[in-house]
Amino acid sequence: MKPELESAKRLRQVALEIIESGKSVPMRAGKINLAWLAGTVGLTRQVFYEGRGGPELSQLAELLLEHVRSQPSTKAHSQYDKSLASLRTEIQLLRTQLRDAERGLQRAAFREEIIRSGKILTF
Repeated sequence: MKPELESAKRLRQVALEIIESGKSVPMRAGKINLAWLAGTVGLTRQVFYEGRGGPELSQLAELLLEHVRSQPSTKAHSQYDKSLASLRTEIQLLRTQLRDAERGLQRAAFREEIIRSGKILTF
């Protein structure tokens, strides 16, 4: 495939560099992140859609996606990733509970101080 558009030529060069170097490609919903791919050649992701940038660009993106899918997966620790994510969620929950408990303790300490001081409060 010999692209005619200048942007397609640049994208082809970037795709070849990615393939040769074995760099990882950012993915989104099982496809290549088009905003990232377009950004590598100074374009917007809109050029990959029909009628906006020429069929050459979308064909190059599809070829790169086929190459990425043909490579062996680097996610060998998926069970590990899931447990790590659940632990991070649990940590966030515990932090929230701790913050709420600290606020409650501050309110109780304030009330106790008011009661001990014997001041009359009007709200």
